[in-house]
Amino acid sequence: MTNYQRHNWDGDELGRKKTPLAIVDFFPDAASEERFRERYRFVNWSRADVSGKGFDLAALDKVFA
Repeated sequence: MTNYQRHNWDGDELGRKKTPLAIVDFFPDAASEERFRERYRFVNWSRADVSGKGFDLAALDKVFA
């Protein structure tokens, strides 16, 4: 995760640019999401797209973007 988010972020890799890291989980409330973000504080959240409603169609769109 760290290598993906830190290295060659703005570069062109074989004609493609990196997209934000897609993270899928389920947060029943804001406190749950806050605990999740604290637990994984090494993630660069500005380069991550979090889906907190579980594995739904919107999450699939983010994963396969």
